[in-house]
This record gives sequence, structure tokens and C-alpha cells, in this order.
Amino acid sequence: MQPARPKTNGTECRVFVTGCLVALLVSFALYFTNPFFTVLDDETSIITAANAPIVQTLSLFVSGQGQHEHPPLSDLVLHFWLPIAETSPSVVRVPSILFYAAALVVFATVARKLSGDAAFYATLVVEALWPFGFHFGRMAGWYSFCFLLIALLTLAYVRFLDAPSWRRWLLVMGASFALVTSNYFGWAVVALIGFDAVFVLRDPDRYKYLGSGLIILIVGYGPLWRVLRGELYHYGSPGVSSTVRSRVLNGGFNLYTLFVSESVAPWCWRMSLLAGIAVAIALGCMILLTSSQGRRFYVGFGILFTVMAAMGVILTKRLLFISGWLLVAMGIALANHSKVLARRLLVGSLAVIAALGWTGIITRKYYSAQHFIEPWSIVADDAARQIGRGEMIISNNPSFLFYLNASLRDSGLLSTEKPEWAIHPSVVSLLQFPMPTDSLKGKSLFVRGVNTSAPERTASAERWMLSHCRLESTTKLLYDTGFEFKKRYFGINGQDPYRITLEQFDCGKSK
Repeated sequence: MQPARPKTNGTECRVFVTGCLVALLVSFALYFTNPFFTVLDDETSIITAANAPIVQTLSLFVSGQGQHEHPPLSDLVLHFWLPIAETSPSVVRVPSILFYAAALVVFATVARKLSGDAAFYATLVVEALWPFGFHFGRMAGWYSFCFLLIALLTLAYVRFLDAPSWRRWLLVMGASFALVTSNYFGWAVVALIGFDAVFVLRDPDRYKYLGSGLIILIVGYGPLWRVLRGELYHYGSPGVSSTVRSRVLNGGFNLYTLFVSESVAPWCWRMSLLAGIAVAIALGCMILLTSSQGRRFYVGFGILFTVMAAMGVILTKRLLFISGWLLVAMGIALANHSKVLARRLLVGSLAVIAALGWTGIITRKYYSAQHFIEPWSIVADDAARQIGRGEMIISNNPSFLFYLNASLRDSGLLSTEKPEWAIHPSVVSLLQFPMPTDSLKGKSLFVRGVNTSAPERTASAERWMLSHCRLESTTKLLYDTGFEFKKRYFGINGQDPYRITLEQFDCGKSK
């Protein structure tokens, strides 16, 4: 008769299986819903740049010029996936989906190490039902990759605190270095980890650990220091400044969105007011329920969020990066059964938030930022058919040009296997070149998205078209229900209330 296995082995097995199951379910959910959520402008810019040879990408950083608003590590990872993805928008996002799902399990593991199995399962439930993560966890680029790096750094640091050793410290340093070479704001996360170690770590060699780690990061960062200095100068320049009022409003909007997602806009008052009250209750209950261990993550998230808001760099696309610590604190709070009323209020408020967020996702009627539901794939298919008839396509929108590339390939009009902006003799990309007016002789379709990518070239091209060609028809798609609200409180000017404008011209006939 064999001895019974220790209970801990059975617990470890259940935890492992549960984590893998949740990761698989989340991955499948994100992958199979990809066609319903547009590949965004930022994603296409990152994908197009990641197609470049590695030497070319690295040379931009060695020279101090830089690329995008982040260091190159995540782009290099994406570079090796693109030949496999080819032009499929869904497949391009697969690495991000896997990174995101893995990060959820790692953050839940952090909660377990601090507060036991109940915190692990509670964190997984919150993560699986999180409307915000459902949108941003799929985005191609640095987003999920950095989310995973912070998860790994946090787990490595918590394990190091359990039993300090140079081997475990090297894991902390490895995760830290990967993070700061993937996101400039990663330095703020690493700094908070360092400050926490100063006050928490009681090992006599703590300053040796911290000093050696700092030297490794400073020396290893090398030429990226020049690029980081340029980024800091950019964010401190007058061109990106804003009023205190607008930064406070923007911060409040982003905090609301982090819980509810962009699927329920603040100006949908009946739903957003209820959601806002639920968010306030959830935050208050977390303060009451979170233990001292979890409170460190709660405070850490608050510091990162406040710094980003004060700098004026807080945007919904950057929230996933700092949200992991909030999820850990939330899971730990839910595992606290000592304050029954507060826990019930927290569970109820999170249930309300999830219900409202998922209602917005399913109905697709209340989005605050409609870039997730812009029908660029449909527009691109129609444009590809027009190219097949010999017409020209002119556009300023990165997402449209990305989908057009796939549509042209599917139509047999383009042989490329790369997921990038469409490059074709009948396509004029205002993102890269001014409009070649001498080549416009027949029918042309001007496809205009929200005018942020190439405003001057877009305005110039449209003026020329209106003065030299005959406008045959105009079609406007996807009215922005929050346009007046944004114009009043956030000062947007010079934009159309419709997200997409299609103008059909005939340049073979005078006006």
C-alpha cells in the first residue's frame, strides 16, 4: 500500500490546472473575437516598423534617434512572429494574447504567495471577467508584453523577499532589464521596487543587492539613455502641455475606463453613473479589506497612475501596463473574509462593473472610443474591389491601410506576405508621402479617418481634390456620440463627428 500524497501536492496540482485552464479560456476568447475588434492605428504603426530588419531597428536606438514611444525589445520579439502571421490581423495578435493570458496567471500567483489559495482564485475570477483587459489584452505590440514583464518582475521580487539570494536577485534584475528595454516608464516601476526593498528587506546585504542591480541597469541601458532623455524632453515641452483641469478630467476618465473599459462611455449617463458609483465603492472597500501586503501594491498602482496623470501621458492604451498591481490588491481584498459587509460590497460593486462593461461590449452601442469597432475591414474589402476596377485609393488612416494590405492579397492584387500598410501603385498613403497629383487621372476614393495621423498632408490632399476633381459622392460612417462632450471638456477641434469619411472623386473630369 503506497502512502498518500501530501495535501500540498494536491493543492499545487489544482492551482496549476486552474491557472492553465483560465489562461486557455481567456486566450481562446480573445483570439476568436478578434474579427469583431479593429486593429488600431498604434498597432499597425508598431507592426509596420517591426517588419524592418533588426539591424535597422537597433541602429535607430544606437544613434540616439529612437522609434515610437518605447524601447526596441518588444518590437524585436514581434519581428520574429510576423513571417508566421503573414497578413492575417487575427494571427498577428496571437503573441500578445498569449503574453496577456500568462500574465494573468503570474499575477494570481503573486496574490497566492501573499495571501493564499483564496487570493489566487479570486484574482483569476476578477481577471477573467475584466472588461478592460478583454480589449487591450489582445493589442499587438508592447502592451501585453510589458504587462507580462511586470508580472514576472513582481513574482521574482516577492520570491526574493521570501529567501534573499544572489540567484533570485539575478532573476529580479533580468526582469527589470527586460522591462526598461521595453518601456521607458518601466524605470518608475523598477524604482518603486527598489524603494520597497529598502524598507522591507532586512538582509544585511540589501545595499549590495540594490547597488549591484543599479550598476547593471545603468551600464546595460547604454545608448538608450540618449533616447530616454529625448522622450522626457518631448513630454516636458510646451507642445504637449495641458491645463490642470483637463489632466484631472483625463485622469478620472482613465480610472473609470480601467474598471469598466471603453465599452460604456461616461456620457451614457444612466449606465456610467451607476458604474462610477460602483468603482468608488470598490476602491473604498479595497482600502478596508486589503492587508498590509496587498496595500503595498494598491499604493504602488496609485503612485504610478498619479505620476502618469500629472505628466499628462495617461492614456487608455497605457493603463494595462500599470494595472497588474491593482489586480493583485483586488484579489487579496476579495480573499479577506474578516469584514463581511465590506467584502459583500466589493463583490457586488465588481459584479455591477463587469455586468455594465460586458453589456457595452455585447451591444456595441455605448463605446467612448470607437476605434475598437471602426469597420475598416469592410471598407478595405470595398476599396480592393475598386482597385481591381482600375481606381485609385487615397488615405490617411493606418488601420485602413493595414486591412487594405490583407484585402489586396486575398483578392490576388498584391503578392506581399507581410502584415503592413498597403504598398500598391493604385494606393496613395498620406502617412508616408504627399499626394502625387500628376498621377490622378480617373476615379479616386479618398478614405479619411480621424485626422490625427497626417493632418497637414490630409488637409492639403483634400483641398487639391476639391479644387481639381469632381466630387461625386460622400459617405460618412460611425457617428461619434460623444463628439460634443469631448469638444466641450477636452477641447478637440478641427475633427469630424464621424469617424470615417469616404469621398468619391472623378479626376478625369473638371468640376
